[in-house]
Amino acid sequence: MLLRLKSVKQLATITVLVFTATANATIYNVPGDYATIQEAIAAVKDGDEIVVAPGTYNEAIDFLGKPITIISSGGAEVTTIDGTGLNTSVVSCINLEGADTVLEGFTITGGNALDGGGMYNQFSDPTVTSCRFIQNAAISWGGGMYNSFSDPTLSDCVFSSNSAVQGGGMVVSNESNPTISDCTFSGNTASEFGGGIRFTKGSYIVTNCTFVENIAEGFLGGGAIWVFANQEIDLTVIDSSFIGNSAPSGRGGAIRASTLTASGCSFIDNSAGLLGGALYLNGDIFGAPAGSFCLSNCLLAQNDALFGGGIFHESELSILSVANCTVTNNTAGIGGGILTDDLTVLFLDNSILWDNQPEQLLNDDISVVMVSYSNIQGGWPGLGNINANPLFVDPDNDDYRLAATSPCIDAANNNAVPKGIETDLGGDPRFVDDPDTPDTGVGTPPLVDMGAYEFQLVACPWDLDGDGSVGISDLLHLFGNWGSNPGNPADFDKDGFVNTNDLLILFANWGPCP
Repeated sequence: MLLRLKSVKQLATITVLVFTATANATIYNVPGDYATIQEAIAAVKDGDEIVVAPGTYNEAIDFLGKPITIISSGGAEVTTIDGTGLNTSVVSCINLEGADTVLEGFTITGGNALDGGGMYNQFSDPTVTSCRFIQNAAISWGGGMYNSFSDPTLSDCVFSSNSAVQGGGMVVSNESNPTISDCTFSGNTASEFGGGIRFTKGSYIVTNCTFVENIAEGFLGGGAIWVFANQEIDLTVIDSSFIGNSAPSGRGGAIRASTLTASGCSFIDNSAGLLGGALYLNGDIFGAPAGSFCLSNCLLAQNDALFGGGIFHESELSILSVANCTVTNNTAGIGGGILTDDLTVLFLDNSILWDNQPEQLLNDDISVVMVSYSNIQGGWPGLGNINANPLFVDPDNDDYRLAATSPCIDAANNNAVPKGIETDLGGDPRFVDDPDTPDTGVGTPPLVDMGAYEFQLVACPWDLDGDGSVGISDLLHLFGNWGSNPGNPADFDKDGFVNTNDLLILFANWGPCP
């Protein structure tokens, strides 16, 4: 029955797209033409546009299935739809709305509903742009937004300080497949799990999003994201940041997932009371089969948990592949960096595990761990592995790029870089040859570096302050770093010391950069 209804929704959407007349669209103003937004929705025709003036509108709106655009003239900072006291979702799309139903430039607040305090989408695919969902609540699911059999497109939106039992910021359920890009989830709370987003059964891509200080208070965790354990689910997270999220009583300070592909992501200062300070990866909860997990170009730093400060991986016969990642300064009672358990398989390539406490990498006796071309503090058996200070540029200030003398430069395996990866975590080219560093890795040059960041050649390395010329400021910088200082940018000859030789090199390049 549900599948049939989904098909009806799709057919209705196609019909609307084919037969809606767009040439004679009319613009209506609120409060100029209509006192309230809902009055305008009821009156306008398909294809029309409602422009809302700055102000606070104490109402709840329903798009009534119409392919119309509702846009604020002043933006979300000055235009609010406030549902305080109405005890319902502030915005509803429940009548087969399609992508041409558009909401843009509003703050949505004061919602209080069973599900979807801020916005409720069912069998609908609206487009939501530049909106802020702030301080909405759901008795059950989705404080900021609830999606059921819906494929909304969400871009440049903020979900902040929303709350629910599950999915404080958002719940995505029942084969919904939203597109989520350039969004921020901050300070949302779930009393059970999924502080930022709760995903169930579907295929999801999250791109260029930021998750900050979301909290999942229950045992199942998922401070920023919680993914239901199911063989029919697929989560991909690209170029996103997870900072300060927590699961104080549970698992996965940033993400608890049954399957996950993450590329170009940073996980910093997340925490879990039990397992996986940043990531808890387990595909066999509730009887679901083993999941697969792939991480590339990721940084995991300063995360904390009782077990597995950076990553806790368990699930019989599941595979975790980690390539070109930096795992550093994470802490735990056991397994500071990565902890694998329960017949799992870990492939770790081209990565750096350094300064994690108490261990860099810990596996039980029945897990299979294969490590190659990686820098593991304390050493680890495997082809191309090293045990040497990676010489990060400034780890005390969260700069985990490689300094010029790092042993990780040109030392990894080109063949282990996942297909399609052409840039590093910072967005710079992934394959860069340093002519001053011997190639110790594998592949056709240029050889890839270990870790999340690729060392980038500087066109004018003597310009230490980056102002385009070599002058007094650069000279003062050099004197300020005088002495033994391996990896410092002022060590131009890379002998481990900033001294007279480097001073002479700086004077030889005095003046405007070429």
